[in-house]
This record gives sequence, structure tokens and C-alpha cells, in this order.
Amino acid sequence: MAVEAEDDSKALFDYTQTVPHALECPICRDEWDRHALACEKRDKEDEAEAAVKAPAEKEDGEDTAGTTATVRTERCDLCDADILSSELPTHASTCPSSRRPCTHCSLNLPLSSHPSHLLNSCPSVPLPCPHASHGCLYTGPRTQLYDDHLPTECAYEPLKGYLEQQDRRTRELEGENWALKKRVGVLEGRLESVERLLEGMRKGMGEYFPVDDKPSASTSTKPSAPASSPSLSSTLSALSSQSTTLTSTLSSLSHSHHQHLSTTHHVVDELAALRAGLAGVRIQVGGVMMEMQRVAASGGGGGMMLGRRAGEAEDEDEPASTGNSGGGGPPFAPPFFRSRTMPYPPPPHAQMYGGPPGLDYAGGMGAQGARGMYGGMYGVGAGGAGIGPLSPGMGGAGVKL
Repeated sequence: MAVEAEDDSKALFDYTQTVPHALECPICRDEWDRHALACEKRDKEDEAEAAVKAPAEKEDGEDTAGTTATVRTERCDLCDADILSSELPTHASTCPSSRRPCTHCSLNLPLSSHPSHLLNSCPSVPLPCPHASHGCLYTGPRTQLYDDHLPTECAYEPLKGYLEQQDRRTRELEGENWALKKRVGVLEGRLESVERLLEGMRKGMGEYFPVDDKPSASTSTKPSAPASSPSLSSTLSALSSQSTTLTSTLSSLSHSHHQHLSTTHHVVDELAALRAGLAGVRIQVGGVMMEMQRVAASGGGGGMMLGRRAGEAEDEDEPASTGNSGGGGPPFAPPFFRSRTMPYPPPPHAQMYGGPPGLDYAGGMGAQGARGMYGGMYGVGAGGAGIGPLSPGMGGAGVKL
């Protein structure tokens, strides 16, 4: 049936079916079929537009349903996800469960694990040096970075602890600087509000506003206020100067440390040279002492008797004698030199009555005859030949080293 306007000139809209009697007007609760032309509160134009749009929306719904009915989905064999049939060929290249080789180490991994592999365990992925923020320009594979560069090549790795301490101190200073900037902003806002307040007071008081509110020295009876605390800018400048001073001190200490290291290296080199020279001197002294022993053995003379008997006879006849055969000077105690084989001094009778103590007592340097004349620093006296109680000693001419 057609719903017409009050002037019956034209129909506003047509119902496709008969309006049921149970349908009521939402405004006055009257039945819709008898009330369609009598309700004065109803917006007829809105109802007409709704009636015109309803068939169009219905047609659109039918088209959408038809389109939905034609869409087909398929399940991916790798990730068990429902994929549109049209997108299934492209999904194979982006499926998270599909295995792909790594772009750096060629390791075959699921596509979803590639990011974590590159971030944590890929041995061939190029990585910058951990000290890049301090100036290191190295970039290379992960294995070479941690096995070769950091232990042997990186100049910043030995200073790692110091650099971490400096970074931590820098972060603390940046935090303090940020807090101070925030505080300065708050103080500047308060200062602006105080200035606006003072400007309002000046305008309100007019000529009565004091030009200079500071009391003069002649009229003031109260003690003057203490000097104001240093401003924030001066504090920051002082901190900056202290930081510069610390940096220069640190550089000077580093320079001194390098100088001490170089001096230590020079001292070590000199000690090594001295040790080598001392070894050469020992070899030469050994050769000289062997030569002295040969000279003493070839130049000695006299009867071969026991040292004790010869010594006793000499003590009875001539206590202050200068020797058995060739002595000519005053008695002189032979110098004693300790050796590795005989670290204790030889017995007195061996020095008094026999020949020189020999190599066992002198340690390869030779000794003076028992009662012979002193012939040199490490020489052989002109004593008589004889056999000592512990080792043979041969008299002969004095030899000076």
C-alpha cells in the first residue's frame, strides 16, 4: 500500500508488504497502519529516505553474501594457518615455518628464527666493535671480533674498566645536568610570575611605587644580608673547569706511566747485558785460574813430603820463616775464597804447613802458598812444594791477575 501526504498529491514511499497491526509508532504508540497519515510528530522526509535506502542496502547485502560464498581458504602444511587460495603461492615464501639458509653463514633455519640467530649466534654476521662509541672503527665477523680483535688488536679493550667507569660517570653527570635544567626551568617560570606580579603592582601603585627598594647605608639599622649563594651558571662553569682539570691530570698521569714503563724496559735490558758480561767474566776468570794452576804445577820444586811433617820442622827451626825454598818476604796469610764445593774455611794446618789449598778450597781461583810471599790479588806464593792434608798444593812464582 502507498503512504500519501496530507494533500494527497503524491506518495512518499510504498510498503512492499502489509504493515502488521502489532507494529506501533515509537512516539505515540499507535498502530502503524492507521497512524501513518495522522501522526504530526513524525518526520516524513527521514522515513522516505529510510525507505529509499532499505532496498539498496538489501541489494548490497545480497552481493556481499554472494562474494563471500565464492571465497575459498586452504590450510598451510607448515604453519597450519588458513590462507586464501589466491595468496597461497606467495605465502610459501613468507611462511614462518619454512626453512631458509642464513644470508651470512648459510645455515638452514626456520624463517621465524632468523632474527634471533643473527642477533645472538651467527658466527659470520658483521658486528662493530663494542668500543665503537669510544673511537674504534673495527667491523667484522662475530668470531674474529671476539677471538682476534678484542684480545690482541683493540687498543680500548685494556681500558675497558676505566671506560666503563667514565661512561657511568658521564651518565650520572648527564642525569644531574637534566635535573638542574629542569630546576632552572621551574625557577625561570617562578621568576617570570614574580616579574609579572611586580609589574602589576607597579602599575597599580603608580607614582607611589618605590624606584629603589634597597635601604641606604646611612638609614639602615639592620645588619646587611649575607652574600647570595653562587648562581647555577657559575656552579656549572666551576664543574666544567674541574672536569677539564681532571682530564688534564689524567693525561699527565698516563704520560708519566708510559715514561716509567719505558725506563723499566731500559733497566731490564741493562740488567740482561750485565748478566751476559758477568758470564763472560766468569769464563775468563776460569781460564786464567786454569792457567795459574798449570804455571804453579810446572814451576814448583822441592822434596815431596807430608805437609804436617814439613810444617812441624819449620815451626821448630824457624817460626818466622818465609817459606821452604823460595819465600823472601814477611809472612802473609793467604786469602781465602769460598767455593761451592767447600763453603767453610780450610783447616789451619793445611794453610800453615802444607802447600796452597788448591781448587777445592779456592773455588777455581787459586790460593797463596802457606808461608810463601804474597804474589798478587789472587796469586800463588813462593812456598815449597808439598802435599796438604786434604788436597795437593804446588808452590811457585807469584802471578797477579
